[in-house]
Amino acid sequence: MNYQYPRGTPADFSWCGAFNETEVYKTKRAYTANINFVDEQIGKIYDALEKKGVLNNTILIFTADH
Repeated sequence: MNYQYPRGTPADFSWCGAFNETEVYKTKRAYTANINFVDEQIGKIYDALEKKGVLNNTILIFTADH
């Protein structure tokens, strides 16, 4: 089974071929792992600020490039 974009193809990916179920699964798994890693790191920053007693006087701002 090939993955189909639910709303049509957002860009031309014909150069890399279709994604099969295994590739879609691996991609989603890697993406989820990345999000979990970033979440853990943010938690460490939060905990350190709380431990130092400066959390209430701190603004955390996170941005992304996509």
